[in-house]
Amino acid sequence: MNRITSRLGLTAIALVSGSALFAQSSTTGSVSGSVVGTNGRAVAGATVKLTSGQISRTALTDASGTFRFGLLNVGNWSVQVSADSYQNSNASVLVTTNENQALTLRLASVGSATVAVSSSTAVVDFTTNQTGLNISMENLTAVPKGRDFNDLVQLAPGVTNSGALGGPSISGASSLENSYYIDGVSTQDMRKGFQGGSLPVDFIDQVEIQTGAFKPEFSALGGVFSVVTKSGTNQFQGSAWVNSDLYRSQAKPKQNAAAQQGNPFERNDFGATVSGALIPDQLFYFIGVNQTKTDRPGSTNLINLTSGNTTGEDTNLYAKVNYYLTSDQQLTATLQNRESTTAQPTAYPYSGDANWGYSSKFKTENFGLSYDWNISSNVQLSVKAGQTTFSTAVTPVDLANNLVNDTMRAQNIGLTAGSSFYRGGYGVYERLNENVTTQYRADLSWFSGNHNYKIGISQMEAAYTLDDSASGASAQFFNGPGVLSTKSLPYTVVIRRATSGAFNGIYRQWYYNEKSTIKAKYMATYLQDTWEMSPGLRLSYGGRFESQELINNAGATALKFDDLQDLFQPRVGLTWDPYNTGQTKLSINYAKYFVAVPMQPIMRTGGTEIYVRNYYSVANTSYNTSTGAWSINVPTNVLANVSSRIDYGIYFTAPPLADGTKLTSRVEWVMGIDHIFKGGTFDGWTVGAKYINRKLRNPIEDSVIDTAYAGYSILWNPKPGPVSYTPSPVLDDALNPHLSGGKIRFTAAENLFKEAYNDYDAFVVTGEKKSGAWYFSGSYTWSKLFGTYEGLGQSSNGQADALITSTFDYWPYVGEGLLPIDRTHIVKAFGSYTVDLFGNPLTIGLSGVMQYGTPKSLFDDGTASGNPALDIGGYHNAVPKFGQYGSEGRTPRNATFDMLLDYSYQYMGYRISPNVTVFNLFNRRTATTTNIYGTTSAGSANPFYGFETGWNTGRSIRVGVKVQF
Repeated sequence: MNRITSRLGLTAIALVSGSALFAQSSTTGSVSGSVVGTNGRAVAGATVKLTSGQISRTALTDASGTFRFGLLNVGNWSVQVSADSYQNSNASVLVTTNENQALTLRLASVGSATVAVSSSTAVVDFTTNQTGLNISMENLTAVPKGRDFNDLVQLAPGVTNSGALGGPSISGASSLENSYYIDGVSTQDMRKGFQGGSLPVDFIDQVEIQTGAFKPEFSALGGVFSVVTKSGTNQFQGSAWVNSDLYRSQAKPKQNAAAQQGNPFERNDFGATVSGALIPDQLFYFIGVNQTKTDRPGSTNLINLTSGNTTGEDTNLYAKVNYYLTSDQQLTATLQNRESTTAQPTAYPYSGDANWGYSSKFKTENFGLSYDWNISSNVQLSVKAGQTTFSTAVTPVDLANNLVNDTMRAQNIGLTAGSSFYRGGYGVYERLNENVTTQYRADLSWFSGNHNYKIGISQMEAAYTLDDSASGASAQFFNGPGVLSTKSLPYTVVIRRATSGAFNGIYRQWYYNEKSTIKAKYMATYLQDTWEMSPGLRLSYGGRFESQELINNAGATALKFDDLQDLFQPRVGLTWDPYNTGQTKLSINYAKYFVAVPMQPIMRTGGTEIYVRNYYSVANTSYNTSTGAWSINVPTNVLANVSSRIDYGIYFTAPPLADGTKLTSRVEWVMGIDHIFKGGTFDGWTVGAKYINRKLRNPIEDSVIDTAYAGYSILWNPKPGPVSYTPSPVLDDALNPHLSGGKIRFTAAENLFKEAYNDYDAFVVTGEKKSGAWYFSGSYTWSKLFGTYEGLGQSSNGQADALITSTFDYWPYVGEGLLPIDRTHIVKAFGSYTVDLFGNPLTIGLSGVMQYGTPKSLFDDGTASGNPALDIGGYHNAVPKFGQYGSEGRTPRNATFDMLLDYSYQYMGYRISPNVTVFNLFNRRTATTTNIYGTTSAGSANPFYGFETGWNTGRSIRVGVKVQF
């Protein structure tokens, strides 16, 4: 990991290299090292005192001259060193989260000359093999960035966008495979796996983005994104700000017959922070509040209907209290309350006249409590507890009318034939979608000789509640076995169109989840030893064991993984300072990670989801091509009147688990070199090079192996070879030809599936420096992502249903090749430069990303492959051309640049900083996505195949001012 440690000014102290021993957590850092005289001999009994804006901590060096400070709050600490017969010395050090500052402090004897040392020194952390970015917000003050801390993850090497899925892709993983923390509390939304937290950047002190080589206390198939918020100090201080997007100056949105960008919108946010000490040197507080208001003008659709404005209001409150029982014992409490409302009274689909107007409310409540205790200089304890709540509720404007997807209407009014035309009301909506997660964690670190041991336990329990409904009239329906439902429920309507263009009957469709609650339990134990084998050579080894259990709506176990042998995650890393100068680090690391299974697949397969289509033929229905009026002309509660029934609930609910199914894992190798230049042209530069290899294996998916007899799915690790499972008591019977010896069995010849896997290879080069008036950080990443499995989420189509994505439903739908978020080359650079203007600092910040496009594929009904019989599931647009991904070239190369101007001056004791940010400075409107479907879901040729469907947002300008005191 490369990182600039700024303001490391030293007088009478020389910084070289130091001890590997440390004690830190996801919210704290550490400082360790030794004190020596000018002759290089250890100084025993020296007093080392560290002082922050809150407290002071003191340690005496032992007989070998070493000292250590663990569990230090992040931020700037002053260092004072004194010893008999030596000059007293002062310094400062920046403590960063989850890292150790390893120092050797060289004292000058009384009467000797002061040792000259650079006032700003970069350091390499030899206690970790982690890759990624660890940075203080102080270095990002003048770097162009979004207003939310989640925007910061894109600064790290190896991070890109996760395509249609949204969110960050870290080291080849989808955005559902990352772990997220705010002040040590997990904010991962375990419904699907996305980030659930949101905070303005003004509340943040430090950001850590781990892209690989995680320590045993962390596990993720993707990356680990952690932030530490600001804390109060003995000095009373605060800030206030206002920002406004000049939406009228934003470039015009792009659109074509297939897609339309949203209109530019008015956005204003304002907020304030205040912090200080309630009890000096003991009790500190930080409070931040931010409110954002948005107003987006409605778009005009293909039939010239203009939607109403969408208004939003988001209020985010965060509070933090640090209480020191003693200088070695600290209690920290955090509280976040966020409420976000959105309303659009009238909203029209891009093609149609349905009223999709709505109001919604999103709420976040996070609470965290941590206790850090330096029991002695050799033993530290850190305990954390927290609870996160995410909830969403939607209220449609039109609840009276059923939603109608009319595939006939478009061609009858002059639009593209075969496209959907939406009429009626809102359709399916979420009355309540809520996740509550409770978590606990305890870490114990201790030192023995040249070993630093760490053992920990963690537990997380989550409960996911979903209650859907739909607009319009209700009706009974017939399910797969031909049984009439016992109650009436709202439905949606699909007007079918034949390939010839003629009317082809009507679907009534029920697709939503009546109130269900899914629960999950995740428990982990981990152990690590960092062993300083010899000066400059350090070995870290350990492991993690994590068990998981997911419980369905009926209270029964749906998935459970708790076998120690199968779930052990080894972690082994070696670092070497070949010259023992503290300037060069060679490293190699091996690790294995397992997925934390989200609850969404169990909600889909173990909740009360209804997914039924009842089809009424042309003979029993009517449609007026002039007016669009339709009707079902027969009683719908008579089974004989239903021409066909599709009940996905029968085939995909509570699928059996195949024998030998393993939890999804990723094996990783990381090798690298980091070097700090001292002296000469490149003095102060930190550079690094890393090679990363990641192999994802044993994805769990639901698949239909037997399409001839039963046609329902099982959960398994897709791969060639024989398959067996315990029969389902509901779906299997004695007539199943695959029943043998009490098991359903398929031979290798009957199983035509490819293995589910992906491989990620990357070579990353980084460079970073802060020197006086300027700061720069840059990276180049070459990577390749290849395989058959996109990840827990599908970046190609945005499906966020882990374990039950559509790709592995049937064997012909599985392709192999370059995956949708593969980007061969990515160059990133950001930084700032400060000049004097009228006696005050003017800072210019720039950031830029240049990257290759993503692979394009073609999916259809098998026609492009010369074999329509491949569409055995009847999806009509799921067969990859010739079974290959990425066969149709790439989206265009893309480059965007942002710029910020920040001018600061003092007025009556206040620091006032007006600023202007220009996003997409050169207004590059490159296409980012295209339509990849050669046929529609109805089986007709897709007139929009190959059309651009997404573009860079046009140039926009944000102005703001910040006042600090």
